[in-house]
Amino acid sequence: MSAGVFVPRLARVALGVTMAWSLAACQLDAKIDTRETERARLDLKNFESALKMYHRKKGTWPTEQEGLAAVQRSGILIELPKDPWGRPYHFAVENGIPVVTTLGRDGRPGGKGPDADLSTQLAPVSARTP
Repeated sequence: MSAGVFVPRLARVALGVTMAWSLAACQLDAKIDTRETERARLDLKNFESALKMYHRKKGTWPTEQEGLAAVQRSGILIELPKDPWGRPYHFAVENGIPVVTTLGRDGRPGGKGPDADLSTQLAPVSARTP
């Protein structure tokens, strides 16, 4: 086989291998993004459960000033996890209901896909009856 035939053939093989690795890397990135988003959703479900337990125990939601630290101090949460991107979850009280939010992969409000904001979806709790 002459060098004139071998070099183009080698270039095609190298191009094919490079394309295959690029495709595999893109699919791996998509799986990692999905896994991080799913972990954030699971964390938010855990926050919802912890906040409901706190409300049953205390008869009220934590204030915005108390934040999730109040739930931790009550013994319901052992630790306050960071979101999958290494940032603290945001805590706010909107219309009397606590809301825990992550700003997604990009850390900025809004976004789509793995950059989308995710938050808890707690419903108002009716007053206790004696």
